Amino acid sequence: FGSSDPSVMCLHSLTSEAVKKASKPVMKDIMWTNFDTARILVEAGEAHPSDFWTFCGYAGWGPGQLMGELERKSWYMAATDSGTLLKEMARMGRDADPRDAGLDTWNLLMGMIGREVVAASSRGSFEDLMLKEWVRANLLPVRPRREIPPGFASTQELAALSAPDAVAQRAREASAAGGAVSPGTLIRAARR
Repeated sequence: FGSSDPSVMCLHSLTSEAVKKASKPVMKDIMWTNFDTARILVEAGEAHPSDFWTFCGYAGWGPGQLMGELERKSWYMAATDSGTLLKEMARMGRDADPRDAGLDTWNLLMGMIGREVVAASSRGSFEDLMLKEWVRANLLPVRPRREIPPGFASTQELAALSAPDAVAQRAREASAAGGAVSPGTLIRAARR
């Protein structure tokens, strides 16, 4: 469930009294709590990690700031209900590719309020690409680099060999790893 962070908030639609006491309403059937409280609820058996939609980051406004942004049309307003919101959040949790950085959801929601032309005009923009890069660098798991086992050649070492030598090296590696290498075995080699 991760480490504690005050900028991590959890939305949920749980209805037990213990959970309601530890949460604040957002709209009908949707409540929020902080990450530490969500963890305590899970540890107490009142909830399961999959009951929460977890959001990182913070957005806040000073006095009058949000009203000014609304007047400048910096936001798109739409009426919705908790059922629609919960359904979309469940779809996101199930179907969304995190590498897309929520842009598919943005396009879907913009289409739902009749703003698909606006969404399409920014699709693939520099801002979208930068958002995806930020998500890749900050939110997606880092895959550890695989070490090259002793006796195996690196790609750089193979690139320095002629194609027949590279094929022979791959054959030796496959054989050493217990692979069956015999006449007719296909071994891949490529030149730069």
